[in-house]
Amino acid sequence: MTKPKKIKTYYALLIATLLFWGACKEDVELLTFSYSTTLCSDPWWPHCTEATGSEFNDCIRTFIESQGIEIESLDRRLFDPNPIPCEACGCMSGWGVVVKAKSIYSVELELLGFAK
Repeated sequence: MTKPKKIKTYYALLIATLLFWGACKEDVELLTFSYSTTLCSDPWWPHCTEATGSEFNDCIRTFIESQGIEIESLDRRLFDPNPIPCEACGCMSGWGVVVKAKSIYSVELELLGFAK
């Protein structure tokens, strides 16, 4: 094999490898999802109702991960200090849960009630 053929072969293999690697690269974009808690209709109810503070965060994280969803972070925040109560049961809490997760978990988190 002559030197120019070796170089052409090398470049062809390099290009093929880069194309293959690019096509197989996993989408790992981190997205932020939020959920307004309602106390009685949350997907983790009744498992986390007695938990407070960091125990509450740990309980929700455990629940979400038990659904096969890997989350990077979880934070509980006050979304509205004066929430409008639910007309059916008056259970709006004004609190919310914010998680960061890979975009590959978007569908699963949305099925649990989280929004982007």
